[in-house]
Amino acid sequence: MALGNCPGPSQAAVQVQSGGSFTLASTEPWLKVAASATQSPATLTFSVLPSANLIPGNYTAVMTITGQFAINGSVTVKVNLKVNSETTVNSSPIGLSLLVDGTSSVTPKTYCWTPGQPHTVSAPAAIPGATGSELMFSKWSDGGALAHPIDTGNTIMTLTADYVQAYLVTVIANPAAGGTVSGGGWYSSGQAATISATPNPGFTFASFSDPQTSTVNPLRLPVSAPVTVTANFSAPSVSLTAGTAGSPTEGKQEGTRNIPLKIVNAGAAAVGGVVVTAVDQFSTVDGTGTVVTLSSFPINVGTIQAGGSGVFNLLLRWPATAGKVTFVVHFTANNGIYSGSTPLTVTRSSQD
Repeated sequence: MALGNCPGPSQAAVQVQSGGSFTLASTEPWLKVAASATQSPATLTFSVLPSANLIPGNYTAVMTITGQFAINGSVTVKVNLKVNSETTVNSSPIGLSLLVDGTSSVTPKTYCWTPGQPHTVSAPAAIPGATGSELMFSKWSDGGALAHPIDTGNTIMTLTADYVQAYLVTVIANPAAGGTVSGGGWYSSGQAATISATPNPGFTFASFSDPQTSTVNPLRLPVSAPVTVTANFSAPSVSLTAGTAGSPTEGKQEGTRNIPLKIVNAGAAAVGGVVVTAVDQFSTVDGTGTVVTLSSFPINVGTIQAGGSGVFNLLLRWPATAGKVTFVVHFTANNGIYSGSTPLTVTRSSQD
């Protein structure tokens, strides 16, 4: 007989034909005998107890059959057993596709390899499932890496790739310019995700929403299904105006003027991402000639503290015949969430 899934019969049968009752006795505890009847004629089926835990090799057992036999009242049956070496590649859960020696194999599968030959197994890091869910690799039962060689040896072994259910946590900032959110990604079922919200200048964190509303930051969220978490940011009331910041001066090129201007924050909180986007609608109101801007836009002013201002320079081509002009300064803040404009009147030698 041969034990295992590798080639060889796993059972043997003997016919008892003498008539009358009989008893059985084995010299080895690993030998299992099933009789089709307690009296002959009967068929005896020999097999090996699964709990025997025999290592690969050759074994012999003697079964004594005692009954109404013509000679000596008993006969002996010699049972020879060979335990084959084999390796079973499995997964938890079963039915997954793994690579064995580079070939895809659905688990469980048993291999009858010659002891000592090199072999490799490889498991995917993740197996996609329904939207927002996957099976995430946890470990091999032998502690090996995702892909690693295995020592088959002269043994009976089972190598199992363990997977855990995982779900995707998606994080969103509302509005997108309000700040950043961290903590999204894949988490195993039951694991807790830590979601942190960091507001951009000019914004404050308000709350988390979906699936639950919370003002606690960071948020600790046990994961048991795919989930999207939104971090809500708010910006205080913004009050920005443009104004002049000094007297015009001659530019480096003939016929040009430098006009120092500023953006004033009259609000109660700092405002970030202040940008001058354009200066247009020039009109000469005293004298003649056309005034145009030579500055390039946008001009980054940056963060302006509450009650403060940010200064920038405007370069104009200004003919000497034009004494006074009006124009409009356009600006944005909080990464484009806020926008405003201010009309200004400036004289060639001073400002209004």
